[in-house]
Amino acid sequence: NYGFIFYLNNQKKLGLITDTLFFDKLLQDFQNVNYLILHTLRLKSKEGILHLSIDDARKIIKTLCPEMAILTHFGMTMLKANPFKLARELTQELQIKVISAYDRMKVSF
Repeated sequence: NYGFIFYLNNQKKLGLITDTLFFDKLLQDFQNVNYLILHTLRLKSKEGILHLSIDDARKIIKTLCPEMAILTHFGMTMLKANPFKLARELTQELQIKVISAYDRMKVSF
């Protein structure tokens, strides 16, 4: 699919990875982003479903090491698993701030 890198006024970069299946080139294309927003639709990967899972998000965040990652665009499996809890667990595991988006959320970078 597509993604974006926004160059912020404070000389930092914000990466946005939208609906996509995980592929290694994501790790190259989003190197050195300071902040990362990930569409994390699924709890587990499923054959034929071209969306990121929480395990894909973990791999991306662990490799890219942004200052902060935001998980968003949840499907039912993510909602049932509690995305806020999953974000806390990733924060503890990776030692990188991971938060779960919610409606009308605002973030200052």
